[in-house]
Amino acid sequence: MSLFPALTHEVDVGPEGPAQVAFFDLDRTLVQGYSVLPFLVEGVATGVLRPGRLLTQAQALLESGRGGLGALLEQLIQSLRGEREADLLALGERVFDRHLSARIHPEARALVRAHRQRGHRVVIVTSATRYQAEPVARALGIAVEDVLCTRLVVDEQGRFTGRWYLPGCWNEGKRILARAWLRRHGGALADCWFYTDSHEDEPLLERVGRPRVVDPDARLLARAGRENWPVLRFRGLRPNAESLVRTGLSLTGFYGSAMAGAGRLLRGGTVKEALGEAVSTWGRIGLPLAGVGLRVTGQQYLEAARPAVVVFNHQSALDALIIARLLRRDFTGLCKRELERDPLFGAAFRAAGAIFVDREGGGFGQLRPALEALNAGQSLAIAPEGTRSRATLPGPFKRGAFYLAQRARVPLIPVVIHNAVDALPRGSFMLRAGTTIEVEILPPIDASTWAPRQLQRHADDLRERYLQVLGFAGPPATLLEQPAAALSPTESILLAS
Repeated sequence: MSLFPALTHEVDVGPEGPAQVAFFDLDRTLVQGYSVLPFLVEGVATGVLRPGRLLTQAQALLESGRGGLGALLEQLIQSLRGEREADLLALGERVFDRHLSARIHPEARALVRAHRQRGHRVVIVTSATRYQAEPVARALGIAVEDVLCTRLVVDEQGRFTGRWYLPGCWNEGKRILARAWLRRHGGALADCWFYTDSHEDEPLLERVGRPRVVDPDARLLARAGRENWPVLRFRGLRPNAESLVRTGLSLTGFYGSAMAGAGRLLRGGTVKEALGEAVSTWGRIGLPLAGVGLRVTGQQYLEAARPAVVVFNHQSALDALIIARLLRRDFTGLCKRELERDPLFGAAFRAAGAIFVDREGGGFGQLRPALEALNAGQSLAIAPEGTRSRATLPGPFKRGAFYLAQRARVPLIPVVIHNAVDALPRGSFMLRAGTTIEVEILPPIDASTWAPRQLQRHADDLRERYLQVLGFAGPPATLLEQPAAALSPTESILLAS
């Protein structure tokens, strides 16, 4: 399945195998906007970067009359002289979690997935540094070894020297580094795709067999018209006025659902029936009120096997609403202890009978209430990661859900959420109206014969299955059968002085 079949069609029906390589630019292609801006803001706010030095370098650049991306990068790199690389590595992770994870274009994620599923190799080629690019690569399932970027020189004490390795990964440097990568790994530019937004990347666009321009600047748009290069348009990620209204409606629906449950109680229903009414109502109306669509395959598996332990990959705060919509009745959730104190939803989750556990420590003993709920005929929804994933890449699975399914002798049903993060990314409180979330429910797994000592292996095996379904584990892309060639003198990696 694909949420953007028209966008990925050319890849889906095109040639397969590792001879095909898809190069992606980072800024304004994989992610919205420029990654350097939140990087600088966070760096100054945390004291990792010194604003005085940055301003001095920027002023020198303006006074020199030099322009272009390369000149700007040179000044920024020189401003880092003496800083510790370890601080920028930590800063890069912080910037990704707080900013960039929410800016990955859904369309770009779909294209990366489509290429990987065809067995293509995917490579990021960007003028940004590794501190910006590598967290994005990991979230997209791209090996950090396949990130071509501007590399800075670090001395024996782990501090920046203010120099960088040549060629810098901009303009002609992107073509040189892409060609060098192909000479090491096998392949030819004629078999490559390149997605980018900037006219500064024309040297590489001119050489690849399939140039693709993404939301291009004016100069690149004109060039694309002359060359008949396909132009791709990505929908903006910024929430609009409709998103604001829809978010308010969805929250109103949450409390309206609680009122529906209270009404059931007043009509003589039991507490269990009232809670079921509230959850069912919220699941039914919450997403439509938010303007968020839901595309589900495999719903029959949830209907045929109850009670069950329902596991799902945790991408977004919206996951609880998705699970409520899918399960509808006779279920409860296993939640992290912190959610019990949430000022907005904590009281509602407690009233709904959610079971709270500590993410670290506590052992299987704290799962006794969950086991009792399963034995009483309720299904149990659990995110085996124990915390929210980074973008759509699921983290390691813990054993709790697998222990419960084995002890209660109930099936384990995997629910794969593909892109809830597109509707409500981490750190955001506003829903993106107009998003369609894709959910895939896999066949139930019989846990009754599992040996307790094998639970972690079963957890690891299921995570591998999630990776496959989410498109992170495509056909093996082995190296092409040709000898690696030495770099020519113009492709050697040199130090900038």
